[in-house]
Amino acid sequence: MSNDKLEAVRAESFLTLDEAAKLHGHKGPFLVLGYKIGEHVVKMVKPKDEFSLYVKAYIPFKPPFSCILDGLQCSTKCTLGKRSIGCVDSNDMKMVFECKDDGKRIHVWLKKEVVEEALKCEDLKLFAEKLEKSPVEQLMEKMEIE
Repeated sequence: MSNDKLEAVRAESFLTLDEAAKLHGHKGPFLVLGYKIGEHVVKMVKPKDEFSLYVKAYIPFKPPFSCILDGLQCSTKCTLGKRSIGCVDSNDMKMVFECKDDGKRIHVWLKKEVVEEALKCEDLKLFAEKLEKSPVEQLMEKMEIE
């Protein structure tokens, strides 16, 4: 596709969390976690376009953990179709973002207590709302930038 044609169809905005929930089917805790982490990293690195960022999630590749992937796709524009998102079946609960613009790599680990609480919660909607209102720093165990 030529640059002119690409520019004509390029989406200049990101999906909101509510739009992500429509795509995913509901607004659950793991969708919110993926969305908020992805949104935070995008604000940090400011990728120049939808091809500039790649993310690999090291999570158990099964629901509800894999719901993180939908949140990441909606907040970062890293998609399966563009092959800019990957998943490694792991218990690490971390995401690695690579920005092609400046070569930065950002490693983000989810806070274990948040993941455990999400797994045990009885009201998914209520807990998802709590996560949505929480500062992203309270959801991360740590972040490392290379």
